[in-house]
Amino acid sequence: MDSLRFFCLLIIVAGSLSHSSWSLAEPEAAIAPDNLANEHIFRNFSAEETYSLLVAEMAIYRGEYDVALSSYVVTAQTSQDPQIAKAATQLAVSISDVATSLIPAEIWAKNAPLDTEAQLTTAALLMRLAKPEQAVPYLEQAAQNDSQTAAEQFDLLYQELTQPKDKMQVLQALSLINIEKTLAGEIALSRIYLSVQEYDLAKKHIDLVTSRAPNSNEGIQLKSALLIKQGDIKAGLALLAKANHQKPSFQIQKFYLEMLSEQKLMEEAHAQLKLMKSRSDLKAVDALELARLSMESNWLSDATYFLSQAQHDPEYADTANYFLGRVLELEHRVKEAITRYDNVEQGPFHINSHIRAAWLLAEQQQYKDALHLLEDTQPTSNEDLQKVSATKIEILIEMEAYPSAMTLLDNLIQAHPEDLNARVTRSYVAEKMGLIEIIEEDLSYIIKEQPQNVHALNALGYLLADRTTRFQEAEALLKTALAIEPTNPTVLDSMGWLKYKQGHTEEAITWLKKAMQIKPDSEIAAHLGEVLWIAGKHQEASAVWQSALEKTPKHSLLTETMDKFKP
Repeated sequence: MDSLRFFCLLIIVAGSLSHSSWSLAEPEAAIAPDNLANEHIFRNFSAEETYSLLVAEMAIYRGEYDVALSSYVVTAQTSQDPQIAKAATQLAVSISDVATSLIPAEIWAKNAPLDTEAQLTTAALLMRLAKPEQAVPYLEQAAQNDSQTAAEQFDLLYQELTQPKDKMQVLQALSLINIEKTLAGEIALSRIYLSVQEYDLAKKHIDLVTSRAPNSNEGIQLKSALLIKQGDIKAGLALLAKANHQKPSFQIQKFYLEMLSEQKLMEEAHAQLKLMKSRSDLKAVDALELARLSMESNWLSDATYFLSQAQHDPEYADTANYFLGRVLELEHRVKEAITRYDNVEQGPFHINSHIRAAWLLAEQQQYKDALHLLEDTQPTSNEDLQKVSATKIEILIEMEAYPSAMTLLDNLIQAHPEDLNARVTRSYVAEKMGLIEIIEEDLSYIIKEQPQNVHALNALGYLLADRTTRFQEAEALLKTALAIEPTNPTVLDSMGWLKYKQGHTEEAITWLKKAMQIKPDSEIAAHLGEVLWIAGKHQEASAVWQSALEKTPKHSLLTETMDKFKP
């Protein structure tokens, strides 16, 4: 359901969020020109259509998305090909051109009526454009294709929205669905009103569902959920228990299990889970869902059982292996967990699996093996590539291989200068290497982008106070940080250290003691002790150091400071 979630949610959410703030897909990830070309290599397109497709694919590679979109839309219109129309819709959505995306979306839905994704995407676009009445036929077609999936997606569309006006479009469209054709709209409305605690409205729609389908799984679930949410837990669970006994469908059994767990009736819930193990018709996707519920309740042996069942289905083998790795990790069976992770060769968990395996190897100081494993990963998007690069960098830092980490960070920031996390990490590595100019560059960039970032303001202020004589600049930065967080002990410590560097010893002691009162930290203690010692207050300095040493006997700055001054 990943593609359905993406296309049905992204279209609506795109209207509520700025393009820079949503990351469900970048233009490069929204369409795969190579796959599209391969899929159509034997199709009989006209010469003009073939040329238009080539223009579109070349434009994508050059980042000229408006040119690509125009070519795809024209080809979709002339060929009426659903795959071309789908590609055009994806691309338009990716660049937030909602109005244009409707043109190919309607072609896609018209020529692929049994494609639920096409129907839901087109309906979502129409709702985004405030045309709920026109969305209804597509919603109805989606429900006729797969009523259960459609009801879930209708609910999901509403839940993911941020703007009330967009939510209203969904509610209006769902209320217009013909109940003679499908109950999916009523089921979705029931779920929505339950989720927002509008129980009277929920009951109205639930009654309609149960009157038309009194013994349906959906009706039983909705009625029991309403009873439980209104406080009649006993009646709600009794209704489920009766249905669980009379018609033990997987849907009812799982919902009963979830409700028992939600009410913290763990013994009864575990008994229900064990009962479900005996089902001979358990599908891989159902086994994965039961594994998830088992892991949430820390029933790891049950989770292992269901995941082992799921892995026999090639479609779900990689997902099952990933979660088997998670279970083995929870059981501290590290070597077996690494093997499971390494077996995840593709799919959505491929990158995360290799990253987890790499970290497990790194924790055992098998750094070379960890880095080699990451080299074997196959990122398919910029996001995945950044994840892998970030993990390599963190492992190199763990190894104290700072020059190698710096090289990767330089490359990463050159490609993505706006990546603030990378800049934070590079400033840390630069500090280890004594590269003050790089530290200042990255912290200044962060402050420019986030003027209220107290951590960056403090870090740069402390750097200038400790490593340079640019005390006036340091003081301005630290005063800005204190204006935002007046009692931040780390900033108070930095201000005290600045005063010490300026030669204002007594003022420094005042700042540092204030910091120590808020947070008796070993680094602050090291600073305070040094200033007290320089002020001739040796006994007080020794007491401060000794108190901190008892709590953190291996704190490097504390022990180095004591060795520097104490005989």
